[in-house]
Amino acid sequence: MFIGVRPGSLEIVAGATASVNISIVDTDATPVAQPVRVAVLGPPDGWVTFDDATPTVPASGSVGVTATVSVPADHPSGEFLFVVAVTSVDAGGREVYERLPVTVVDRPPVRVTTDSSIADGGRRSRVGLVVTSDAASPVIVAPVARDPRGA
Repeated sequence: MFIGVRPGSLEIVAGATASVNISIVDTDATPVAQPVRVAVLGPPDGWVTFDDATPTVPASGSVGVTATVSVPADHPSGEFLFVVAVTSVDAGGREVYERLPVTVVDRPPVRVTTDSSIADGGRRSRVGLVVTSDAASPVIVAPVARDPRGA
């Protein structure tokens, strides 16, 4: 049995979620499908959910599982090492592991204000944005605006 984890590492902002695709391949050419159990070792309880934690791998085939990692908003930043574990449920009980480095980053305090508080225009209007941050390092900001009601 072989497993592949994509992406190979995660960078998650505290309070956000990220998905990991786990591919499980039967390399033993077993004559029957084999059920497996998927787990992520390392994170606190409740951080990881699976779309299917006990898939069945077809004989000489593969199956994919999606794991969603959710980091609480108040969790401190840091680097962590999680391990994806896939265990065969049959009598053999084979286990396969893959590393998953996870970096939790703080959401920097950013404030966005407009240069003029009112934008008046027909079809188009220009407004200057002022972005301020108290972060210790530079922050990259990509503002996006939508006005679906045409207000």
